[in-house]
Amino acid sequence: MLLETVLKEAAAQIPHLRIMILEVFSDNTLAIAMYQKFGFVEYGRLPEGILHNHAYVDTVYMYRKFSNTAREECIV
Repeated sequence: MLLETVLKEAAAQIPHLRIMILEVFSDNTLAIAMYQKFGFVEYGRLPEGILHNHAYVDTVYMYRKFSNTAREECIV
């Protein structure tokens, strides 16, 4: 619910919003799946980019494009 609200508010409050990016731990597969459900796409990884629980894991970079013409498309 929180992510849905953030996406909706960002689209409403930032009229020229074109893209949103985020980073996530590669071992956080539930979060990656959720972001994909909301239209985020992986665009890169930094191998062993984050120290998490005393081990280095990849940083996953994801983005989501926003449409200028159809703001209602911002929520999946």
